[in-house]
Amino acid sequence: LKHYIKLNQKEAAEKMGISQPTFSRILENAHQKATEALIEGKEIRIIGGNVTFKKPFIGYGCLNCDYEWEDEDASRDKSTKCPECNSSKVYYLVKEPL
Repeated sequence: LKHYIKLNQKEAAEKMGISQPTFSRILENAHQKATEALIEGKEIRIIGGNVTFKKPFIGYGCLNCDYEWEDEDASRDKSTKCPECNSSKVYYLVKEPL
């Protein structure tokens, strides 16, 4: 999280539900292992417990009023209007979950 979405250590630790010192130790360990793997050509395996992935936000945004709405059937080719202001100046929008 720190490097991927540019959070500081405190913010990243809060999102992960751990203390900042624990986050700092995990990050240092990860840097060491990644550096060693890259320099020495070692395999990188990511393992862990139960993981839940949030699905991305898929929908549209309005250029006229800035309203964003979710639509699981959204596509770049589909024409639609903003449900707030009825403008046809809309764009396809995908937001990856944090």
